[in-house]
Amino acid sequence: MHPAPLPAQAHTARPVSRLPAPTLGRGRAQRLRPPPGNCSQGLPRSLSAGETRRSTPAPRSSAGRGPRTAPSPREVARWIATAPDRRGLHVRERLSRLLDHCPELQRAHTLVREFAAMLDAQDAALLPAWLDRLATSRLPALASMARSVREDEAAVVQGITTSFSSGVNEGRITDVKLQKRIMGGRAGLPLLRQRVVLIAHLRRRYPGSNPPTPP
Repeated sequence: MHPAPLPAQAHTARPVSRLPAPTLGRGRAQRLRPPPGNCSQGLPRSLSAGETRRSTPAPRSSAGRGPRTAPSPREVARWIATAPDRRGLHVRERLSRLLDHCPELQRAHTLVREFAAMLDAQDAALLPAWLDRLATSRLPALASMARSVREDEAAVVQGITTSFSSGVNEGRITDVKLQKRIMGGRAGLPLLRQRVVLIAHLRRRYPGSNPPTPP
């Protein structure tokens, strides 16, 4: 005897529209809110810590060049690290608005530019006072950095006052990692070695610029 067939409703999948919608617990929702007293207050929703960059449609700029999105933390860090005389007009305007909205970011910007001035002048006389301001900036990340710099302050002074740097070694390491990403698992050791030697030769031939990729 064959088993009796199952009822028709047993083979029917439950409609997606009838599935219960996922809910966000009250405790988790409270954890996602930005803490009071930080620079997310007074900023647009696209810049607040509790919102994503795609949470709300960005308004169009007055010049009609498409929607204006909030800058990422990496972009803002690059703007701050760039010398003021090398920033474009668009970057200066956007960074000025961010600094007006966020006093903490303004303090970080001032400290970064003071350290950049020491590097440009190769003068470490102001380093101890700068570290004191860094430790009392009420920014936990910068205060931790001040403690780390004090532990190796002599090496930092040498790095500021001398023209020697590890930039050449860092460049060679970057070249090796690039060749690994391009050719890793696709070629043997002799070919990889030849490409690394060739890219080092091109670095000497084209100093101060990006050399062409070896064939």
